[in-house]
Amino acid sequence: MLYQSIIDTGVPVAFAAKTVVGKTAKALTNLSSISGCTVPSSSDLQSFVASARADYLGAFDVGQANAVALCRVDWSKQRPRAVWPSLYVDAGLPIQSQLHTAPMPITLCFGQSPNVILTHWHDDHVNGYRCVPAGSLSGLDVDWIVPDGGVTVHQKTIVTSIIGNGRKVYRFAAGQTLTAGLHSHHTITLVRGSGSQPNTHGIVAQVTQVPQVGTAPPYRSWLIAGDCDYRYMPPLLLTADLAAMVVPHHGGNLKGSGGTGVPAASMTSTYKRLIYSFGHGNSYGHPTAGCYSSHHLAGWVHPPGVPPLTTSASGYDVLTTAVVGGPARLSGALVGWHQPPSQHFAKCVLPLGAAPPYGCMTCSCALDQI
Repeated sequence: MLYQSIIDTGVPVAFAAKTVVGKTAKALTNLSSISGCTVPSSSDLQSFVASARADYLGAFDVGQANAVALCRVDWSKQRPRAVWPSLYVDAGLPIQSQLHTAPMPITLCFGQSPNVILTHWHDDHVNGYRCVPAGSLSGLDVDWIVPDGGVTVHQKTIVTSIIGNGRKVYRFAAGQTLTAGLHSHHTITLVRGSGSQPNTHGIVAQVTQVPQVGTAPPYRSWLIAGDCDYRYMPPLLLTADLAAMVVPHHGGNLKGSGGTGVPAASMTSTYKRLIYSFGHGNSYGHPTAGCYSSHHLAGWVHPPGVPPLTTSASGYDVLTTAVVGGPARLSGALVGWHQPPSQHFAKCVLPLGAAPPYGCMTCSCALDQI
């Protein structure tokens, strides 16, 4: 069927196809290749994240999609006044069939030029780059690290647009592992999943505290995996003392790994947060009861009942961007390292109407949950 718009009834069409060879085949292959992009070195990654801070971890409510950011806190008189995304790990928007799950309009913040690490080339992890008001900086105005491999023509257009704006796109190769220091006292490590599909072969990011004079272990980590199942991640990432983890694939079933693949919750720290990023009313049934149960059995304490009936409740480790069978909107989640973000924090990102430098006039995605 051919549709002229999302409300069109469509008309039946027929297509004829044939195999092409030679120069034509090569030209078509180049349309879906990013082989001309640079494979990042350790120094490239260091430059890429040099201005990023990991004061808080933010997971935005973008519906059935994924947009996570390492956030920088602006302080005034020792009290946090605003939180700015300093580095995105995915900046997604739901695909057309799931667009009803998103709070509209969505406007992500690129006002401080946060670079983007893309876990994999699925639209629900990338398409939020354009969700900005007219005249504002967008995801086309920053540098990106993306997985290498084939892309669609539309995705190739994103790459060429970024490069055309004078920014860089690095292609993170299979088998690479890179670590670099952030502007805050943390490191970020990037690896590729060991699977064969885009979900399981994408980029996995781990952010870790750096030991400081006068501080004692445990030195904690955040784990952000896109859609990559735990069984395809290096075991070393899964044995860290996790302060926060974004559940892979919006809480979908953990194929093949069962409950044994879920990283165990910290036994030494009482503060920990497990984040489910999904959209209210999504057609996939995310998060699934199996995923919910597997994480609960691994020590991440969930509210009772089928997933998930409540969120941010005292005594539980779970934050969600939506509620199954409950209110459609909850807002995004904000996570610290050893304790929740300060109670003095005006719990949203870049409060609308707030005066610079403590606010932004353009961004709508709040991080109200702590």
